Amino acid sequence: MTIASRLRPLVKPTFWQKQKPKIIASSAFGKELRKLHDYVDYARRPVMWRNYEASFNVANLKPIAYENKSFVLEEFFIPVERFDNFYPELIAILKKHRVNVMNISVRHANRDSGSLLAWARTEVFAFVIYYQQSTDERSKEQVGVWTRELIDAVLANGGSYFLPYQLHATSEQFQQAYPQAAQFFKLKARIDPENKFSNMLLERYRPETVQ
Repeated sequence: MTIASRLRPLVKPTFWQKQKPKIIASSAFGKELRKLHDYVDYARRPVMWRNYEASFNVANLKPIAYENKSFVLEEFFIPVERFDNFYPELIAILKKHRVNVMNISVRHANRDSGSLLAWARTEVFAFVIYYQQSTDERSKEQVGVWTRELIDAVLANGGSYFLPYQLHATSEQFQQAYPQAAQFFKLKARIDPENKFSNMLLERYRPETVQ
């Protein structure tokens, strides 16, 4: 990090960088072009400062959504010792359903200190899937099918999934991934009896009767 000559300068995104998501999503050929670009881009092993990467204007990501398609995230958390068990299942499921995957990043997280809806109950690796999907109802249903298959694979490996995305998980999957959910809902009912603060996730998974 102290070798200045290996640091990328702070410059505006190039035309390629702006068009890259659209090209990658367009076809298998686009994904092969991405591999070639990455090979050239990282051949000199540039050092990336996280703060520099995070400082880009979010406008550079536009358009995230088109009229009939949208780029979307899903995230799954796997105990570190189950990494080798899970990722072949992940690949198989995505290939089976021909998911238009743009990128999968792998991140690390330590055990949560004790949140009731903790997604990292142990030390985990997070698989963050960035993909494109159509927005019609049939496409949403298809996404739900492979998402639930992935969640089943995650649960079989003692992991969990990130909640604030599309609500494809069944109630049973939610309860298995978040075993303290009942305690959370009871606490929520006690401190917010009029349900002033709510969202679609709470409405989807909250038991009809919370005592």
